[in-house]
Amino acid sequence: MTTSTSVSDDLGLAPLFPLAGFEGSLGDYVDDLYRQYHDVVYDAGIQLWGMPLVARGKKAADGRDLLFWHLITSSTTEKTEETRRLAPKRCAYLPRVWDVLERLARDDIRVCWWREPRAHICVAPVDFSLIVELRRVRGTYEVWTAFPTDKPRKRRRTFERAASRWAVSRCFHPPGGADLTR
Repeated sequence: MTTSTSVSDDLGLAPLFPLAGFEGSLGDYVDDLYRQYHDVVYDAGIQLWGMPLVARGKKAADGRDLLFWHLITSSTTEKTEETRRLAPKRCAYLPRVWDVLERLARDDIRVCWWREPRAHICVAPVDFSLIVELRRVRGTYEVWTAFPTDKPRKRRRTFERAASRWAVSRCFHPPGGADLTR
């Protein structure tokens, strides 16, 4: 896996968790990823603007959350959840997803966010190496998706998109957990 991590390392983001070098089977690796996911979504108690961070409620056939599988897999040409395939890069970035969300909850200046028109919030470390999308649903925030952005062009476009949303006042930090999705 080739990633540009020098800026991310300077930000003190959580280390990547790549399959390469993992001592154990692929099944053990996925189990470890799920433990990390479960610890954050169910046990960490992250609050964003006064509302809890939660997982989407649906379960996969193996009993794990569908969101977990969505976070560590990528689309195929069929573009269905059933045909998604394990994506080693997305797997490796999972610890950073949680790190970025915990930093957002603490108002850490190394993380930025902006509101998109489709009623979701995007969150990124200031190097734009990762994008996390959140949805507000019934007084909670759900992680919708997350993906690394290790290509310079994608990072630049994402930065420009975030800057444009801030420029037109589509981002603000409301008192009392006001609705950020409108």
